[in-house]
This record gives sequence, structure tokens and C-alpha cells, in this order.
Amino acid sequence: MVTPVIPWVSRTTPVVDGEEVRAAIKNRHPLELQQRTDNLKQRLDNIQAGEALFVHDVALSPAVKVGHAVYWDVNNLHYDRAIAAVAFDAGVGGYVVAPSSYVVGICYSKSGSTRGSLIPSGTVRDFDFTNGAGVDGQDPTSSGAYYLSASSPGTYTTQKPPVGIYVMFLRGDGVAHIQPTPREVLENHIHFAFDLFAVPAGTVECPLPDRVYEFLVEDDAAPGWLPASNPIFGGMAPAGAVYGYNLGMHPELERVFPPIPFGTAYLEQDGIGVAADRYSIDLNGIWWYAGCYSKAPWPTEPRPCGSSSSVPSPAVSSSSSSSPSVDPLVCFSGPYLEEMGFPRVDPSVRTLRLYFTKMVFKTNNALVTSLAPASNSPITVVGCDGDPATTGDLKLGLDLSLSVVEGEEGYQAFKGVTGTTFKRGPVVSGLKAGSNVQFQPVPGQSEIDGSGFLRGKATIDVVLPGSEQQEAPIALVALDSVREELINDVDGGIFYLSFPSDRESSLRGRITVPFEGLITNPEMLIRLWLLGRTAGTLPALEISYRRLPRPDPNTLCAAVALPTVDVVLADLGTCVVGANEYIEIDSDAFAIARGDTIYFTLKRSAPDGYAGDVGILRMSNRISAG
Repeated sequence: MVTPVIPWVSRTTPVVDGEEVRAAIKNRHPLELQQRTDNLKQRLDNIQAGEALFVHDVALSPAVKVGHAVYWDVNNLHYDRAIAAVAFDAGVGGYVVAPSSYVVGICYSKSGSTRGSLIPSGTVRDFDFTNGAGVDGQDPTSSGAYYLSASSPGTYTTQKPPVGIYVMFLRGDGVAHIQPTPREVLENHIHFAFDLFAVPAGTVECPLPDRVYEFLVEDDAAPGWLPASNPIFGGMAPAGAVYGYNLGMHPELERVFPPIPFGTAYLEQDGIGVAADRYSIDLNGIWWYAGCYSKAPWPTEPRPCGSSSSVPSPAVSSSSSSSPSVDPLVCFSGPYLEEMGFPRVDPSVRTLRLYFTKMVFKTNNALVTSLAPASNSPITVVGCDGDPATTGDLKLGLDLSLSVVEGEEGYQAFKGVTGTTFKRGPVVSGLKAGSNVQFQPVPGQSEIDGSGFLRGKATIDVVLPGSEQQEAPIALVALDSVREELINDVDGGIFYLSFPSDRESSLRGRITVPFEGLITNPEMLIRLWLLGRTAGTLPALEISYRRLPRPDPNTLCAAVALPTVDVVLADLGTCVVGANEYIEIDSDAFAIARGDTIYFTLKRSAPDGYAGDVGILRMSNRISAG
């Protein structure tokens, strides 16, 4: 670290005749020569140690500290702390880079409160940058590029601010490369601010609180606002616009109009941002969409104004065919400014200020020379008329039909999009029905191909064993005079249950209905194979059943009264058979429910006119939809 600057002695004062002979007089001239030598030696040390350019003994603001970035303050004629900023220039009606942004160096040392040395550029070693880089919790030894701060004067930060002024690069090993680079940060665009004429261009009728402002005289040679239908606008007003701004009478604004891009424009009315649906700006002008009392772009009570009738007047004045056509009944559809909580302003005063940005012509950020889709790209580029174009006002589209390929196999598919990420996951390419499953395709939304595979929406039905038939097991509970018999033959005989011809006999069976898997509105019938041992007409057999419903499984201790009486069904019909011939016969169907227990009785009241025994070869039941 170099010591503070030793002043240079421009003239030496040797001893002259007549002076006192004492040490101070004698040593004066040698000491002045020594100070000159020390100054030259210090300058040589600075060059050897820092490889930097120094400017010594300059005027500094008292606020400047060692390590601060400085600029030349032309008003106070000294170097002061620099800060990144823009300033409004009334001469151009826009924003420019503030003088404080033009960094000329770093304060290297101070020989007094208002004097010191600067480093305009170069490399320094072992310098303390705490006052400049050690702000907002930054480590002043951290390596990286440093930019002039936009919040703390004289400091610099690794976080580049909007007005980006490069100051230096710290290597992180005690060495810094100082090279301030002032640049026109607004060289790609200009910020403008204009006070618009908040007056009607002409004379309007004195306002009535329930009416629109009606133009009595339209003066396109006056500054302010005209009806959007005025011929001066050439029919270019957008739909719904009530007034248009007379740009021709505001040459300063017209010269830099329109904003580029349009979305950078911002309009304030009486210091309050105007709602986006109240105005719009396009290539052709500035447009206003409200014409009712207190909502126009001029004072609530403009001066001067024409006479006002005491009776309601029509919405459009007959004296001006181009006045806005606005239904007066909608004038109170929205609140006035003071009703929305804004302070009430003088009804005869209103201000309009327009802020916008305009890109400087033909910069790399402002101009696209042409635009065309890449080869095989789904992106389309068309002009405003919808025809393909590469220059002018363009519209971009995305033709997804170009990206569709039908008939691809596999089970991976795109299932969603988050931001710019496509989400992919497995899907089933097709389903094929097995022996106990059938599909019901949805017309127009699914199909079954030639190989039997289903694609799309469909209903799946389970086909239970026995086609549409569903059976429950039968258990024998009691036999009354019913015998187990065997018809002998060479292979060992056929077993059957025999109802004898000489006495009354009966059989009691039990059927348990499944708890789950039952079809809707189930019914049951009893199916029998009856055997006639002799030729003749089989007798009528009585059949009855008793249903025990399942107690409510969702209610604790839900008791059910035990049924005590059978329900009698129609007798099983008589049929003519030969000896040892059998038939299949069904009982009438009866309603059941899931979990029921069914008891049934089959009874023969012999003697009954049939001489032989009646046998049962098979007993079953069938459950079907009622």
C-alpha cells in the first residue's frame, strides 16, 4: 500500500545573505530537495507496484472516501460519488443517462477532506475496496465483475443494475483491474414523457351528470381530443373508441410517435394510472373509450363550453354528425374517480401525462429484417391478411397437424404439459376380450380392429359361466318318503331321487344367494330334470319357497323377523313321457336380493293317477335380471 501523496515542491529556497544562522534555515534547502526526491520516488513506486494511471492532488467532495467510484461534478467543480441513474431531459422530452453515471475513476487516497488522488484505470494490488465493494453485505474481496450501484453513491456491486455501468474486475487474490466503461445504456431505446392536452379540440355542451359530452364545434386545428369519427382520423379509430387525440396539433409528440413497442405506453390522469380498458394506443393514434360525464380525457367542467339545456338532450348533438354515439343510460355504469377512493380534484383542471419507450431505429434490439419458419417446422409466419409473409407486420402460428403421425405402436404417450416440459407416460394401446368378457364400444369414440383389439371408450361386461345364467348352490335339507334309487345297467347305474307312487312325499332344499357380483334386479327360478319310470302323463308337482333376507350389514344388531310361511308357486306342468324318459322344467321366477337364503319344497301328493315313480335326475336354479 502506497503512503499518502507527498506534495511536489515547485521551487526551492536556498539560504540568502542576511538570514540567521540556525538549523531550520540551514536545512531548508536540503529538505526541499529531499521532498522532491521522495515525490519522484513515490511516483516510481506507484508505477512499479500498481501498474496503474494516477491523477494526483485533485478536488474531491468531502463525502468521497478512499475506494469510492467518482464522476466529475460540473456544477461544483470537484469529483463526487458516482451513482447509476437516468434523468429527464425536458429539451428532448425523454430520459437520458445522468451525469453521475459517468465513472472516471476510483479514489485512491486523500491528503485532506477535499483533496486526494484518483486511479482512472489500471491494475492495483493490496488495495482496500471496503468503502466501494463492501456494501449490502458483500465481501469486498469477492472475485467478479463489479457495476456501479444504483442505490448507494460511490459503491459498486456484482448485481448488475438496470443502468449497467462497468467499473472493475476483482480477481479475488488482492488484485483489481480498474477500467470504468461509461456507455449509453439507453442507446437501444429512449424513454419519453409528454403532457397531453387535456381539453376538447373544439367546444362541447356544458355537462349534465347523466349525459355524454356532446361536441357543438369540432376544431381539428386545435390541440386536444376530437370525436373518434372525425374525418381527420381517416376511419382508423378502433371499435368502441369515443375520442381520438389530435396528434397533428402536438408536433413534439407526433415527431416521436408511435411507441415501439406499443405495450410500453403508460398514461396517467391527475397522477393516477388510467385503467387499460379506458384507452388504447396503436400505430394510428391515442384513443379514449369513455364519453360520459367526468370520464372524458378533459376536466369534468371544461372551460369554455356551450349552453346546456334544462331538459335531457339526445346522446348525439344534431349540430355535429361526428359526435360520439353513446347511450346516456349507461353513463352511470361505473363509479367516478372520487367514488373509487381517489381524491377529488378541481373539476375545471385535469392533467394527462403519457410515458412510453421508443426503440432507436435499426439497432440489433429493435429491427427484425425478416422472419421465416425453419425447414419442416410446424411454425407458420403470415402477414395481417393471413397470407405467408416474411417482412412487415407478421403473425406467428403453430400448425400442430403437421406433427401428427397416425398408427404408431407402443405404450408411451404425451399426457400433459407444464411450462415447456412435455409429460409422457404409459398407456394401453389396445384391449382384447377374453372368453368371459365382452366390450360395448361407444359409437364414434371407439372401435374394435380386425384383430379384435379395442381402442377408445367402451363399456366392459363380465359374462359369467353359463352365458347369461348365474347359479347358486343347492343343498338338500330334508327328504320325506323320498328315496335314493339306482337304475342298474352295465356301467353301474344312474342315481336319482325317487318320489314313490303309493304315498305322499316331499323334498326340502336350500339355496344361498351370493353376497357380491349379483346382476341388477335379480330373479330366481328352480330348474328340474324329471324322470318318468313308466309310460304316461307325469303328475303335477307342488313347489313353494321361503326367502330369508340378509340382515342390514351396515347397522349393528339389525334384527330381522324370521319368515314362517312359504310362498306357493304354480304347479309344475304335466307332460307325457315314455318309460325311463326325462324332461327339463322350470318353476315360475321370484325376486331375490344379495345375500338371501332361499328354502324351497317340492311335493308329490300320491296316489295321483300316475302309476310309476317320479325321479329327479338334476336340481339347479338360474339367476337372471328381472
